[in-house]
Amino acid sequence: MGEETLASTTNNAMMANELNTLIRLNFDAIEAYTSAIERLENADYRQTLEEFRADHIRHVDELKELVHWMGAAPAKTGDAMQILTRGRISIREGVIKCPEGCSHTVYHSPVSPRCSLYSRSSRAVAYSRPPR
Repeated sequence: MGEETLASTTNNAMMANELNTLIRLNFDAIEAYTSAIERLENADYRQTLEEFRADHIRHVDELKELVHWMGAAPAKTGDAMQILTRGRISIREGVIKCPEGCSHTVYHSPVSPRCSLYSRSSRAVAYSRPPR
């Protein structure tokens, strides 16, 4: 095998590995959207999340084609460890994240005035996340 062929093979393998990382992240996003859709009662919200999920499904299909073209096997599932290490994307009943990405998670009860989600009529309370 010549140097040029070896370099090309190595580059393709590295690129396929990176694309597989993206595929796994998209699978994780699809799973998170599916979970959220199952819990939503509002049809408009559900439709919006279904459209977002469809985008991720399309991304998986297109990325798989590229990985095949590079001579590698595409990822078939998400990577649960990446969900845990990067922070889970989930929408659970009664739980939302502060829009600034600050150190508050908001639950049903009065919100902390520190959080932008604070409202006198709200029944949410902000809890600080433990320091990293």
